[in-house]
Amino acid sequence: MADQKNFSQTLYRYLEQAELILLVAVGASLVARYLQVNGYMSGLQISLSGLAAVYFLMAYRPPAASPEGEKKGFRQLLTETILPKILWIGCSVGVIGLMFFLLQLQGVREMLFIHAASGGIGLGMFLAFRQTGEANSIPPVIYRAVPLLLISAYLLTTT
Repeated sequence: MADQKNFSQTLYRYLEQAELILLVAVGASLVARYLQVNGYMSGLQISLSGLAAVYFLMAYRPPAASPEGEKKGFRQLLTETILPKILWIGCSVGVIGLMFFLLQLQGVREMLFIHAASGGIGLGMFLAFRQTGEANSIPPVIYRAVPLLLISAYLLTTT
């Protein structure tokens, strides 16, 4: 059991590093696109696909362990476990929708709508729980979900 815990901790540490590397690759590919360098699209496809996979895998990160004997209530379980998982998977779908948009594939609006719906509802529920004081901390996925939601909203209005 200890080996499995060490493996998952190592995996998620590497996923965070992979996310940074893939974001830099996305930026470099977009700069190459605007400089009209040949072959930028392959780099963009690989980096966005990898970023979507990282976001999907982050949804399976185990939640923080509660102290022995303390049981989580439904609202605490919802805000600390379920909503972050929904937002991570929504971010993954949003990145795939962004890739569909850049590659001019069919299904862009559907992918972006799925992302906007799941991300918007998840973010709205989290903010509602935050206002009532039932959500103590802000999960890191919020910092990824909000910009992706803004991009999706923009692309939905322009396509």
